[in-house]
Amino acid sequence: MALARLLAAVDRFPQGEAVLARTLQLARAHGAAVTIAHVIDVPGPLPSLDLGETLRAQLERGARDRIEAALGGLDGADIDIDVRIVLGHAVTCLTDLARDVGAGLMVMGAHQGDRLADRILGSTTDRVMALGCVPLVVVRAGIAPPHARVLLAADGGPSDEAALSFAAGLLPQASLHLVQAVRIVQQLEEAILRIGTGPEEMEAHRRAIADAAARNLRELAATLDRPVTLRVMQGDPADAIVRAARRRGSDLIVLGRGRAGLFRRAFVGSVARRVVRDAPCDVLVCRPPEGGRSD
Repeated sequence: MALARLLAAVDRFPQGEAVLARTLQLARAHGAAVTIAHVIDVPGPLPSLDLGETLRAQLERGARDRIEAALGGLDGADIDIDVRIVLGHAVTCLTDLARDVGAGLMVMGAHQGDRLADRILGSTTDRVMALGCVPLVVVRAGIAPPHARVLLAADGGPSDEAALSFAAGLLPQASLHLVQAVRIVQQLEEAILRIGTGPEEMEAHRRAIADAAARNLRELAATLDRPVTLRVMQGDPADAIVRAARRRGSDLIVLGRGRAGLFRRAFVGSVARRVVRDAPCDVLVCRPPEGGRSD
């Protein structure tokens, strides 16, 4: 795959070191350049022009110094790195910058376990993820080896094949495990029972949904020229995906952003948010194909 430039969005350190390390790993593997962005959100107007320019310069210098200090402890000497310090609204600045520099992938941190940063996850990371301007890797762990065990969560929607193809191209040496969680949502099950459907018919309906998911997984696996293991899971999609990642020791979960129909199961934007929140590893959220719909 052609991945010419990555965008790493860093906020605080030392948490940002994991984002930088992951970005440099991926950039080196693809011979890509890296833009590192730090957005300074200054609330309200600065007190005066002179003081404002002085304060802005100090903020930019401090941010650049922290980034350069972090890079000094990482192996990035052979990578083309451009550092951008910008003032403005974080979501707008990052999405605009991703388009301006032609980033094929953005990397951000989830800042697990920090209450203030959890609010950031609910705003900046979450909203960048929802916009889906480029595929987004959310880094949850500390500095870790390159991704080797990938769990891709299909949903039967239009973005499944694109997400699988992107993940396979991004990580050509990694093992791929393809899963799909199926369920009959409670409201639908209650409605089916109210119209007189018996337990045997309900169970047959569950089996039909699972069979359809298995066919979808086999068709997806057939699009690749490398081994892929498959599994259909039962239950809430976000919970099932996180459990599967823990059980298999996955170091990356890949999610598409397609919408599954009501009779398949509920797999909406909230699933991606919950997976990012609870995952034991990094999460890659792929945008839908051009012209497709997103949640």
